[in-house]
Amino acid sequence: MSALASLLIVESNRHMRALLQRFLTRQQVLVHTATNPEEARHLLMQQYYPVVLTDIFLPHGTGRELLRYVRQTTPRTRVVMMTAFGSPELHQRLQEEGAFACIHKPFSLWRLWELLQQAFKAERTAAE
Repeated sequence: MSALASLLIVESNRHMRALLQRFLTRQQVLVHTATNPEEARHLLMQQYYPVVLTDIFLPHGTGRELLRYVRQTTPRTRVVMMTAFGSPELHQRLQEEGAFACIHKPFSLWRLWELLQQAFKAERTAAE
């Protein structure tokens, strides 16, 4: 992956958001953050993000609604969903709706990094 690929994190928990931002910045990813779907939509209108990492359960909306918005507005963007309350059935439904992948909290940051690298690669391949 080239240095400074960009990523949007949508996470309401400030501690989790900060942890993810610090970790991914160390991996040479340019990270922007939002705390809810409305904020995320605003950022997505201003800039293209190849990958969006979003929690499924958010205040003032859901990651699922955000997934639908991204699929309609920027279909090449890969959306990785994360949740502490997901079931295999929910993960399957989200992938059928267009999520690139789902990851269950708590997760290893290195496992997340592997998944995000796959998402960046898939987006680049779609762009070519």
